Amino acid sequence: MAWKDYAGFLGAAPLLMGGRLGPRNQDPMKAASPYLDQIPGMAREQLNPYINQGQTAGNAAQSTYGDMAQGAPDFYNDLFSKYSESEGFKRSRDNALKNARASAAGGGFAGTPYDQEQQMRLANDLGREDYQQYFNNIRNIQDTGLGGQENAAARGYGASNDLTSILGQLLNAKGGMAFQGAQNKNQNNANMMKMLSQALGAAGGALALGPAGAKIGSSIGGRLANGGF
Repeated sequence: MAWKDYAGFLGAAPLLMGGRLGPRNQDPMKAASPYLDQIPGMAREQLNPYINQGQTAGNAAQSTYGDMAQGAPDFYNDLFSKYSESEGFKRSRDNALKNARASAAGGGFAGTPYDQEQQMRLANDLGREDYQQYFNNIRNIQDTGLGGQENAAARGYGASNDLTSILGQLLNAKGGMAFQGAQNKNQNNANMMKMLSQALGAAGGALALGPAGAKIGSSIGGRLANGGF
């Protein structure tokens, strides 16, 4: 092979390496992005309702706890101001007073100060029981409501953690693929430089020593491209 044949090969080497015959590894980030980019929207669509509900419920529960902790007297007075005698209490009171009056009449002290005091005490005791029952019922209802709000807040917190985890894993995956793509690109560039160095070495050797020199020059060029001997 004449030296000009090596020179012709040298001229064609960049085309072979950078053109249709050159390495064409697809960028993993570019290939996966259309699919990965759908994940945040899908995750938010599924989890945001729970996150929003949790935030709303948590704020409401926090407000109630704040009222109870910082303004206990006002909180209690507000409950008391909404109290009204129940129908059951009225019937129980009327029946109890009726029986007390009958007993007083049978004992011969109906209408006396003692009788009146006993009837007043009886009515007060029944009233306290009715109010205590009212307060307990309100607290039970409130506890149920606060428990539901806390559960909603906990679900929202869990959904928020899930979303954060998904987005973090996605970001980590994209970073890994970007790193892999950069490595592939660097490797491709190194391969091209090695091929070019070998072609240059072969051409130089051919010019100096002929066909035997081409083989030696190619070997030397390859070693140089790899960082030395």
